Amino acid sequence: VGDRERAARVTLDIFDETPSDDARRVAQAALEAGAWVAAASLFERLFERTGVADDGVQGLRGFVEAGQMDAALRLLRQAVSAGLDPERVRSDERLGALHEDTRFEDALSGT
Repeated sequence: VGDRERAARVTLDIFDETPSDDARRVAQAALEAGAWVAAASLFERLFERTGVADDGVQGLRGFVEAGQMDAALRLLRQAVSAGLDPERVRSDERLGALHEDTRFEDALSGT
C-alpha cells in the first residue's frame, strides 16, 4: 500500500501538470493496493476534470471501502448531476455499504 499511496498523493500534488491517463493509472494502482482514500481522491479529481463516469464510480468505490460515506455521497451527487446513470450505482455490489446509507436515494436523486 505504501508506495502506491505515496504515488497517488504525489500525483494529487502535481495533478494540474499530470495527463489524465497517467493519473488514472496511478489511481487504479492505488485502488488495487487498498490505498482507498488516496485513490478515491485522485479519481474524484479526474472525474471533476474529465467527467468520465468510470472515474466517478471508481472514486465512489474507494470512498466506500474507506468508510467515508460523506465523501462518497458528495461525489455521488456530483456524478449523477453530471449524467452518471443511477442504475449503474444501484447495481454495483461493491457499493453495498453506500446502498445501505439512509441518504443514498436522496443523493441519487440529486437532493
